[in-house]
Amino acid sequence: MGGELNLIIEYVSPYGDSIEFSKETAFRVKETEGFGDTRLTELTQRAPYQVGQSFLGARAQSRNPVMVVDVSASSREELLKKRNELSRALMITPAEPGQETDIGILRVYREGMPTVELEAMPRESPQFGPMTGYNVEADIEFYCPHPYWRETQDTLIELVEDGGFTFPMEMPLEMATFNLQQEIENQGDVPASPLLRIYGVCTQPRIINVTTGEMIEINGDVKDGEYIEIQTAFGQKRITSVNGTERTNAMSRLNLDVSTFFQLQRGINLIRFEADQNISGRALVYWRARYGGV
Repeated sequence: MGGELNLIIEYVSPYGDSIEFSKETAFRVKETEGFGDTRLTELTQRAPYQVGQSFLGARAQSRNPVMVVDVSASSREELLKKRNELSRALMITPAEPGQETDIGILRVYREGMPTVELEAMPRESPQFGPMTGYNVEADIEFYCPHPYWRETQDTLIELVEDGGFTFPMEMPLEMATFNLQQEIENQGDVPASPLLRIYGVCTQPRIINVTTGEMIEINGDVKDGEYIEIQTAFGQKRITSVNGTERTNAMSRLNLDVSTFFQLQRGINLIRFEADQNISGRALVYWRARYGGV
């Protein structure tokens, strides 16, 4: 798209540097590409002598947002400083063998719509064109390993047998509600990966997505002062027992016979908390809607 965009884009580096691109700053977005489209790779197979191919499915590719930015200043000296500021904010340090590469956050603010973000890292330093007066254009490209934009704050419900108001450990976008069974409306474009927490005291607790028939069940007791944290995101699946500041791998407590790391499907999901014995147990469900583009 051409022309200056009425859009606010922010990049926050893993080192704490932050830079904003908008018409209110010295870094004005002129063009963008790769912010709105989600590309798929088809998965197929072909048998000997088969006409055509058999379709097995598709997967979403990583995302590569690109921006053309106009950097402006009131003097040549100021313009050189702005160039350096942009280069510094988009600096990335390559990882040594065996180490993970730090990654930042690319965030998009839109009037009247949810703020969304992606994990992102610059693919290279800004590519500057020739200076024209006290202006210079810069081409910027990011690599985003996950293709779907996500909301910046968690939404939360609390599943508890008895009424009464309690505060969650983290303040969510929405206040908690109090039911043993609750509808979650995923208004995003794709399924969302919930983060689940089960608090004691209870025995053999389970969280069920009644809509899909899937559940996650934990063997044994969840004790007073303990909670079980369940991360369902692809590539990050884990179960952790948390007691104070102590965090212990609890994947062995998963009941493999009945459990699935379920997702919140698009639309309404009826979620239920149960336990074979529930004295004071409750469950928290955190999630963020995800979108195919901005």
